[in-house]
Amino acid sequence: MYQNKQDYQELLQIYEIDQQTFDTWLANAKYLKENPAFMTSKGKPRLFDSSDTLALLPASDKFADDKKMMTQMTNKFRELYQDKRKRNNKRLLENFVIYTLTHCQYHKNHISFSKPLKLADYVEILTQLVFKKDIRLTVYNIDIAPKKEGGKWQKIIAQFPASQIEKKPIDSSETVYQRGIRVELSLASQTEKQRLEKRSESDLPIRQWTVRTLQIFCHYVYIMMGERMNIDG
Repeated sequence: MYQNKQDYQELLQIYEIDQQTFDTWLANAKYLKENPAFMTSKGKPRLFDSSDTLALLPASDKFADDKKMMTQMTNKFRELYQDKRKRNNKRLLENFVIYTLTHCQYHKNHISFSKPLKLADYVEILTQLVFKKDIRLTVYNIDIAPKKEGGKWQKIIAQFPASQIEKKPIDSSETVYQRGIRVELSLASQTEKQRLEKRSESDLPIRQWTVRTLQIFCHYVYIMMGERMNIDG
């Protein structure tokens, strides 16, 4: 995929993007590809297949439902970011993007949360970007948690209909460090496998839960404005 400035010259002319803006976007795209913060603990890229060493951009959306959701997220994100009445919006929105990009994985269909405050902030933004019906939460170990700790999570979980909550039973085979409460968040979206194998079937209905749309959305947001964001959030 696009590696050199020359590859982008036609697009620069089509979209009337100035050279300075392009250089910034290219630097942000390379940062996402190369910085250890956006890699797994094993040094694998979070946003791309580990065998893909060239691409700087994720596969584009051709599915009608996903494109519609992406457009909705883009418009709402812009509206929230520019809303001067809510001074906290920019920080929450930027943290939302960074958390997605540093906790998603290309081959996983969810984003994990081990702290209720992180989930609360994330959900506060996500429910303004997409319809609540398109979000699913998988909850682990909440039934054995101390009342005070469990209550913090329950306040967040209670925002969603029971049909969108899946509570996982206690698994005695889990190691001790895995037995704390954790939540996995997914979004209605086509899987990456379908994106690549069924590119011509743009009307294919969504029957999966994944976070690939979130990954792609946040990827492009970071490319366009990542230099403003504090990766240490």
